[in-house]
Amino acid sequence: VSSAGGGAGSGVVGSGVAVPSAVLSENGLVTVGRTGNGRLTVVNGALVENDAQGITTVGRDAGSRGSLYVAGAGSQFKGGSQLNVGVGGEGVVSVQAGGLVSADNILLGAGGLLKGDGGVVNVAGTLTVAGGVIAPGNSPGSLTIQGNLALDSGTLLLEAFGPGQNDSLVVTGDLRIDADAQIDILLDYVPTGPLSLLTAGGMIDIENGFAPNVFSLLDGQSIPGSTVQ
Repeated sequence: VSSAGGGAGSGVVGSGVAVPSAVLSENGLVTVGRTGNGRLTVVNGALVENDAQGITTVGRDAGSRGSLYVAGAGSQFKGGSQLNVGVGGEGVVSVQAGGLVSADNILLGAGGLLKGDGGVVNVAGTLTVAGGVIAPGNSPGSLTIQGNLALDSGTLLLEAFGPGQNDSLVVTGDLRIDADAQIDILLDYVPTGPLSLLTAGGMIDIENGFAPNVFSLLDGQSIPGSTVQ
């Protein structure tokens, strides 16, 4: 879904139709934003899927920008065996309000952004962050990853505005955080107890040397990561 030569293309599946579905494939390759700008919107309970062994890319070439938006109960995008976001260009995946994005494995590159509130990302293997950004919430809000998450590098951005008003990232599988990864926590108040911002249902592996970055929005000051538990 894009135009060559820096143009723009877009597609909407689910607009004005009860439960439509579409299968997108070009020899198993689906690209949203190849050389120009591309946007794919999946709403109203629609299903869009690539081949089971296919590869989906959002933001493929340098200078391109791809956007995948999936929102609403029953709305699904199935990316096949591999979903690459922002690996060559800029890519944004937004999963909102009951929407579901799935693939066997997901790679969030340096130009990639994964965001959403009330959405689910289902990965059979691992969602690997290699320079990209995960930003749950609207904010505040929550995003669920059904599967494993590896923060090799890049940033996880979390915000808290008051008691019970904070972002939440829920990982149902294993969680790995390397020393090169960043977790930025923005506080707009002074908590009186622990905050539940990031949870994992499986094993948690944190590499030595990692510490979160905590910033106070009240006075613009940075709080040492060692004060966060």
